[in-house]
Amino acid sequence: TVTVAGATLLQRVAAAIGNVGGTIQSSQVDVLGTQARDGLVGLVVSCEMEQPALQKLLYDLEAGMPFLFVDQLDVQVPQTTAINETGSGRIRVVLGVSGQWQGNK
Repeated sequence: TVTVAGATLLQRVAAAIGNVGGTIQSSQVDVLGTQARDGLVGLVVSCEMEQPALQKLLYDLEAGMPFLFVDQLDVQVPQTTAINETGSGRIRVVLGVSGQWQGNK
């Protein structure tokens, strides 16, 4: 069902964020919107991670399996006082991801 597809999408994205050392603040799965009627399940996740981890996360999501699409990407970089000597620091990311699901046709 579309609900199971949404839960699976959330598990996949949560695992990818955890693999790069990020933490999820909130998530919202969209199983009833316009995209769901078009065979896509959407998800919006708010998370924090180190700045260098963002590239690894995006690569994992877009190049890994199953095929996922990054539809939204909002990044908030901390004030310069919060960035460490290497130029990295925790950033806040709002990420919109969608994936196709095979429903009953």
